[in-house]
Amino acid sequence: MTQFDRLLQLLEDELLYPPNPYAEISSKTQVELLDGQTAFRSGVVYIVTAKQAAALLKAPPAADEGSFLFVTNASAPVVQHTPLQKQVTCVELSSSLGHVFNLINGFLRDLAAADEQQISTFEQFLDAVLERRFSSESAVREHAAGFFPGLKAFYRIVLVHFTPECSAEHVQQLKDALEALLPGLYLHPYHRDLAGFYLHEERQISLPLSQSDQEKLQALMDEYHAELSISNATRHYDMLRTMFLLCSRVMTLGHVLHLPDVGSVYHVERFSMYNVIDLAVQRFIEVHGHTDVIYLIHPAVVQLTRYDHEHNSRLRDTLYYYLLNDSHLVRTAKALYMHRNTVINKINKVVELTGVDLTDGGLCQRLAFSCQMIQYYEQIMGLTMHL
Repeated sequence: MTQFDRLLQLLEDELLYPPNPYAEISSKTQVELLDGQTAFRSGVVYIVTAKQAAALLKAPPAADEGSFLFVTNASAPVVQHTPLQKQVTCVELSSSLGHVFNLINGFLRDLAAADEQQISTFEQFLDAVLERRFSSESAVREHAAGFFPGLKAFYRIVLVHFTPECSAEHVQQLKDALEALLPGLYLHPYHRDLAGFYLHEERQISLPLSQSDQEKLQALMDEYHAELSISNATRHYDMLRTMFLLCSRVMTLGHVLHLPDVGSVYHVERFSMYNVIDLAVQRFIEVHGHTDVIYLIHPAVVQLTRYDHEHNSRLRDTLYYYLLNDSHLVRTAKALYMHRNTVINKINKVVELTGVDLTDGGLCQRLAFSCQMIQYYEQIMGLTMHL
């Protein structure tokens, strides 16, 4: 448990248990540090600075009923209650919680002082970001600048994961090879792996790699038995933690899902829908208390899954790749290693069984998403649908 985690636990103990002057703060309330949110969940007390609170008062964010902001460095401790679709209002915190206000201020002050002394490696810097130990974007940017020859307008997070058998010599060799292949990439040791930034001046939708360089990149991963994850680009350093967590999660998703034409180089954008599903599943389980996310899946895809199980067919896969390839029979057949006529027969069978209209663009989008969700259900969650 980190120092920040211990602080949150203490705050929860202080805020949640009676006597409690705020009936809306219940035993289910969580305490979180504000981290770039523009929407707030109910049942959460967010710790904010006076500067953040002032900005929020000017443009009230979307907020569920029962959200709270706890301002730490104001002239007096206050809680800002943000009801759904209403103007933010302020109320004074109970005097019995004054020491909590002082505790938070002291904690933030101590962390600010400790940062200069303790952060000497990129590993320590990233861990501090993940623990949300920086109170401003400028502080994050200032520390990041110490590990690179010069920050550019945009950055991407790059993670490299090695098998346990890899030696330190191999780690260094791959680091040198990747930095030579991708000018603007700077990697540092991060625990047993590598992490760093790919820096560039211009906005990029995708990583500017030729087909030849993409093949070289994949060949390097194969040679060193490594996996690489690359985030989308951003210029906002207060989003560094979010970018890192998305990139890290995609490393896990890519390793398990084995998407076609991906290999072991995982671009966050390529897995964006699975990241959406990942977050949706977490919220579904939190709200409903069970893991049967098939209730979010189109019934036709559920029906095809049952049919495949009973007849050892590949109708669901055929439908999915047919939709991914914009109903192009030749490309679908190539992706599935099937004859074109086999694809035609299977698609006709899909329509016969389910009655879906594959000329309906909105329905096709829903069906493709449902195929991805059930793939997540089976491969990431390791569950089997009740047949």
